[in-house]
Amino acid sequence: MPLFALPVLWLAGYFFPPINHDVAAILDVSARWVGGEKLYVEVVDENLPLTFVVHALPVLTAKLLPGSVTFWFTAWVVAGIFASFVACRRLVRLVPSADHALTEALLPPVLLFLFSVLPNEHFGQREHIMFVACAPYLIASMARAEWVILTRGAAIAIGLVAGVALAMKPHYLAIPAAVELYLLFRRGWRATVTDLIPWSIGLAAVAHLISMYTVFADYGLVILPLAVEAYAPIGDAGWRDVLTSNILGPTLIALLIFGIIATVFTKTISARVLVVFGIGAALSAIAQAKGWPYHVLPALSAAIMLAALTVSQTVDRYLPISRSG
Repeated sequence: MPLFALPVLWLAGYFFPPINHDVAAILDVSARWVGGEKLYVEVVDENLPLTFVVHALPVLTAKLLPGSVTFWFTAWVVAGIFASFVACRRLVRLVPSADHALTEALLPPVLLFLFSVLPNEHFGQREHIMFVACAPYLIASMARAEWVILTRGAAIAIGLVAGVALAMKPHYLAIPAAVELYLLFRRGWRATVTDLIPWSIGLAAVAHLISMYTVFADYGLVILPLAVEAYAPIGDAGWRDVLTSNILGPTLIALLIFGIIATVFTKTISARVLVVFGIGAALSAIAQAKGWPYHVLPALSAAIMLAALTVSQTVDRYLPISRSG
């Protein structure tokens, strides 16, 4: 019970100010856009259009219901956390290598911890939202690696939700690229071609790309070239500095150590998916080349989850109790 009670109490604290400054800036732009200003013309920002589409949801909710935009933003994120947690808890039961007492019991509360307690001052950053939205995709990929076939509706829903979150930054696409490439080598091209999850993610990404030159043409034709030129000089760190930083460096070491233990000693297939997901998330952080802590949040979350999986699998080897037992 404490494993569930602490994150719930922690989530309540996010309803009190202050809100993250980056989140506040994005909400301000979204509010001005919803209020009638033309996006990328009267209000200029270098973030991709999908970012403002997603953040327009709490703005519209605040217009319909009592409460501020920041309150409804937090409420939507918290609702997403619980929805993702429920979905992941159900999906864990489909993973064959999680058919152990401690593993199945430990992974859901660890995920809830990663959703709620780990972000702290980075709550609501796009990396946080992305990991929450992609967690069902991660668990589903663990099941897919062991030849579990999801229902068509579940696969499309998981893929579209993950796809929308992953399309908010082009760097995020390193994650599904790494995961799907691993699954391609493991399952073969036939299983990959008939899998609806990567197609759904690709559909969301392509639709967003097309919208940049149609619905939001001002972004694709004017703002994007300016953003590419202006974003690179921001920050003091390059990709080499990010790779060896005191945040990403230890995260990569943890992924390596627990990945070796999980794949060599416990021989857990699902752990390999976690390692690949973590590598993709690390590549995303490196590609942004800023060294800001929240960029590493998805990779760090994957490392912590991998540690929980490795420890629980090791214990379960000596306490071989199935979930039915």
